[in-house]
Amino acid sequence: MKRLLPLLLIPLAAAIAFWFALDYASREAKSPAVVESFPVGRTPVDLAFDGRHLWVVNLGSDSLTRLTPDGLFAGEFPAGTLPQAITFDGHHLWVATSLGEAIKISREGEILLQVQLDGILTSIVSDGQSLWVADTIDGLITKIHPEGKIEGSFNIGVKPVDLLFDGNHLWVANVGNDTLLKLDENGQVLLTVHAEQPGALAFDGQSLWATNTGFPFVPGSTVTRFDTNGQQLGVFLTSSNPTAILHADGAIWVASALSDFNYGAVITKLSTTGRNLGAYHVASHPQALAHDGESLWTIDRASESARKFSASSLPHVPPTDPRPLPVARDPGYPRALSISGIDPNHDLQPWLTDFSIHSVPYSEITPGGPDRNEIPPLYFPDFVTPEEADPWLLPTEPVLFLDLNGDARAYPLRLLLWHEIVNDVVAGIPVAATYCPLCNSAVVLKRTLEGTVYDFGTTGYLRHFDLIMWDTQTESWWQQFTGEAIVGVLTGKRLEFIPTTIVPWQQFKDAHPQGKVMSRETGHGRPYGQSAYPAIDRIDERSPTREGPGDVILPVMERVVGVTVDDFSVAFDYPTLAGEPVVNHTIGETPVVVFYEPDTLSPFQDLSEGSNGRSVGATGVFSPNVKGRNLTFKFTNAEIIDVETGTRWNLLGHATDGPLAGQRLQPLLHGDYFWFAWLTFNPTTHLYTP
Repeated sequence: MKRLLPLLLIPLAAAIAFWFALDYASREAKSPAVVESFPVGRTPVDLAFDGRHLWVVNLGSDSLTRLTPDGLFAGEFPAGTLPQAITFDGHHLWVATSLGEAIKISREGEILLQVQLDGILTSIVSDGQSLWVADTIDGLITKIHPEGKIEGSFNIGVKPVDLLFDGNHLWVANVGNDTLLKLDENGQVLLTVHAEQPGALAFDGQSLWATNTGFPFVPGSTVTRFDTNGQQLGVFLTSSNPTAILHADGAIWVASALSDFNYGAVITKLSTTGRNLGAYHVASHPQALAHDGESLWTIDRASESARKFSASSLPHVPPTDPRPLPVARDPGYPRALSISGIDPNHDLQPWLTDFSIHSVPYSEITPGGPDRNEIPPLYFPDFVTPEEADPWLLPTEPVLFLDLNGDARAYPLRLLLWHEIVNDVVAGIPVAATYCPLCNSAVVLKRTLEGTVYDFGTTGYLRHFDLIMWDTQTESWWQQFTGEAIVGVLTGKRLEFIPTTIVPWQQFKDAHPQGKVMSRETGHGRPYGQSAYPAIDRIDERSPTREGPGDVILPVMERVVGVTVDDFSVAFDYPTLAGEPVVNHTIGETPVVVFYEPDTLSPFQDLSEGSNGRSVGATGVFSPNVKGRNLTFKFTNAEIIDVETGTRWNLLGHATDGPLAGQRLQPLLHGDYFWFAWLTFNPTTHLYTP
C-alpha cells in the first residue's frame, strides 16, 4: 500500500487546504496561569528562596536582586564577577561565579566570605553541612566547609552541569558523557547511570528527575525519572529545551526556554508519576524555578524580570487506572514521536494523554491537518421528523441508518462529513455514530465500556488515513475503523460495534415515517451539502488484491462491502454487486445475504445539484434466517424476492409485501469502505467473485 500514499495525499492535501481556507477555529491555547512580573537586574540566570526573600542572580550586572514574596524590591547587592548559581544552606546564601569563586552572603546581602577555585562554576548545592560546587570546564566537584575550607576536590566526569543532594547522597549531571553520578559524603562514586544528555536535577522524596537537553535532530523535550538505585522509571514529554526542574507543591515543574514559534516558552507541570497536568505561559525565556511556600517563581532572561505564578485554572486530570496496563510502557516513545509526523514540542502540548502507552508504531500516525476537535464532534444533537427534514434532503442522498429497539434514526452524511463523530443516546444506549470520509467508513460504537460512558472527539490525526478519535475521560486515542484504543491508558480496549448501514433517504423515510433525523441546526456554520473532500472517490489508481483469480485489480477508492464473520473477512466490490444485486454467500460456516441498490448518491459532491448527481449505490448485509429457516434471495424485475415464499424485501431488510410482510432480517456487522482502507485493516481478506 506504500505506493498509494502519494496519490492519497493529493485529496487529503486538498481537504486540508479547504479546511484552513475556511478558518473555522483557532488553535487551542495552553492552560491559563495567573502571572505577576517584577523587574530585576540584567540577564537573570538563577534564583533561590531563603524563607523570607527571593534572591535573583543577575549575570549581566554582577548582582543579586532581593524581593519579598509579594514582589516588592528589597535591595540589590554585589555578587562577584559573572555570578551563575545560588543556593541557601539554611543560614546563608552561596553564589558560584564564572571566575571560579564560591561566595558566602548573609541574608542582609553582605559578602562574608570568598573562596577562590579554578574553572567555571555552574552549580552549587548544600548537603546541610558542606557546600558542593561543579566546575563545568575541568569536570571537578569541590566540597567546601561553611567557613571556607576546601575539604576535597574530585574529578568525576565530563562537563558537570547540575548538582543535587537527595538527603543522603550527592547527584551529579554530566551532560558531556550522558551520565548521572551518585556520590557519598567523601566524593566517592557509588553509582553511574546512563541518562540522555542530562541537564537540571530534582528530587521528589522518592525519585530523581533529570531534564534531557536534546535528541538528534529535535530539541530536547523530555524529563527522565529514576529511582535512587538508578533504575529508569519513565520518560515524559515537556516542551523544547528544558532548562530547570523543581519539585514543589506535590508536583514536578519544568521550565522550557524554547518552544514553537506560535506558543512560546512554557512551564510544564507533571505529577510525581509523570502525568502531564498542564503547560503554562509564564515567561518568554524561563531560566530557573523556585517555590516560596505558596507560589512558584521563575526568571525571564528576555524581559529581565522575576515571574510569580500560580496555576489557578488546571485542566481536567484523567484518573489513574489502577489496573495492570494492557501493554508495557515504551521508555523510548519521545524519540519515536520526534521522528514521526508528530511534533512533541507543539502538537502534543494540549494533550493529557499518556503517550508512553501505545500499541501501534507512532510512525503510522500522521497529522490530518485540523487540530483537536477542529472538526467539531456533536454532542446530543437535535432531531427532527422525516417530514421536517424532507425539504432539505434529496430522495437518493445517503444517510447512516441506525435502529435500536425500535428507535430508528438517520444521520445524513452531508452532516457527518463535517463533524465525523456524533455522541448520542439511542433507545437509552450511549452510542457514537462516526464517519471517516477518507476511508468512507461509517461505524456506530457503544460508548459504554466496563461501566463507564465515554465521550468522543476528533484528534486531528490519522492512521492509515482513518480517523483517530479521543475520549474526554482519559484522553486515550481510538482507531475509528476498529473501535480499539491505540494510545493512552485504555490502549487495547475495544468498543462494541452496533450494526448499521448507509441507505438512501427515501428508503429510510418510507420504512420509518415516525423515525428521527439529525437536524442540520447543529450550532456550527458549515456548508452542509457541499463536500470538504470533493471527488475523493474518483481517484482511479489501481491496486492488485491479495487474492483472486487472474490477480483481480480494483481501484484503491472503489467501494466495497466488508464483512467479517468468525475471523473470516470477505469484501464484495460495488461493480460486482451492480451486476449481481443479490448475493447469497457463506462466510466460514455462516450464511449471509448481501443486497445492493444502485441509485444512492455519492456524498463527495455538491448535493445541491439535486438527484442528477453521481450515484454510487448502497448495500445491506443480513442473516437470511427467518423463523428458523434460511431463505434464498434473488433479484427479479428490479425487486428483491425470496425464492421460498415470493416475499418482496427492501434494502433495509424489511419484508414489504407477501407472505412474510412485516418480518425483518437480522442485520450483520458490515461496512461500506474504500477498497484501500478495507485491505489495509484486513490484509488477508477474500474478494468475492461470482
